[in-house]
Amino acid sequence: MKQIIHTWKPHEDLTNFISLDEFKQIPYRLELKFTLLDENGVNSVGRQVTFIFEYPFGVRYSEEADRVDIIKAELIDEQSVVESGVWPYFKVENSSFIKWQRDLEAIVDEDEKKLMCFGFSEERYLFEVLSYSEPKVEIKKM
Repeated sequence: MKQIIHTWKPHEDLTNFISLDEFKQIPYRLELKFTLLDENGVNSVGRQVTFIFEYPFGVRYSEEADRVDIIKAELIDEQSVVESGVWPYFKVENSSFIKWQRDLEAIVDEDEKKLMCFGFSEERYLFEVLSYSEPKVEIKKM
């Protein structure tokens, strides 16, 4: 099965360009903090967003350019992607990350049915997080 990317808008105040500030992983918690950038992807808009995952199942990241499987994946909701030309927040259906965990025998069928794959694409890196629930989203002024 092919991966299918679904754009995802976890909060109405998010911008389409982000830059990683902090990746913090402690037992049973993952925090990804990004600076929100303007429509040109250059200047900060004076806010940061933090995505907090409680009890994440797994996380991986890579250089964005290396992830051709994501970049060239089938898109279900092309209209929202084409509108801005970028999609920094997304969910992955038929995720290769979940498949990889299954191949390693790290998950069982029941886990696989409940897991969601969330993605974040910033200036340089692409992050994928496997979680049983949506992250908590906090936006703060800098």
